[in-house]
Amino acid sequence: VPMAMAANTVNTTDSSSSVSKEETVYVNADASGNPQQITVSNWLKNAGSESSVEDQSDLTNIKNVKGDETFSENNGKLVWQGDKKDICYQGTTTKKIPVGMKVTYELDGKKVSADDLEGKSGHLKIHYEYQNTSADSGKYTPFLMATGLLMDGEKFSNVTVDNGKVISDGDRDIVIGMGLPQLKEQLTSVSSKVDDLDIPDSFTVEADVTDYEKVEAVTVATNEAVSYTHLRAHETR
Repeated sequence: VPMAMAANTVNTTDSSSSVSKEETVYVNADASGNPQQITVSNWLKNAGSESSVEDQSDLTNIKNVKGDETFSENNGKLVWQGDKKDICYQGTTTKKIPVGMKVTYELDGKKVSADDLEGKSGHLKIHYEYQNTSADSGKYTPFLMATGLLMDGEKFSNVTVDNGKVISDGDRDIVIGMGLPQLKEQLTSVSSKVDDLDIPDSFTVEADVTDYEKVEAVTVATNEAVSYTHLRAHETR
């Protein structure tokens, strides 16, 4: 299951500047969920008054992906010649990201690797276990994670998922699974009243498969939805 994971992790505004920043992290992972390449996309939103835009970055292979504006760099400080425009740039990093996943497979009740599944038939289980590694002094940043899988109707039948939904167009099934890793543990440490709440951090897809072929999957992780829900809960009290 080749994957690309987009994790929206930063949305900041410098009070001394008219420029705000939004950062999205894209991860190419292998079939077990292990990161292979991490690309960071930064959007510097220029309100229109800055002729040059400054940013701090330790990314490598930096390139402008939305225009021809150039930059100078000194000890991680980037100065873009923005000409009062937004700047969108990308680079790569080897730093650990705050979220991840572990993907495991079973065929007819036996654990198998993704490579060993090629061409096999039987009853398949794919289990996604989401991970939140953002701990800071014992506190976690909450992330909502969701994965979409596209499953060929000629290869997969009787598709089901817990903690998610299956949408079929007749020729293929789109499976959506979700989880909120570490959220229940974090809430339980504050109040025992959440012990009985069902807050998943994983999901399992089951299907009958004929001549298995790799399934394309995309996972999105964001802390914005959780933050917004938390804000709304406080507003409506």
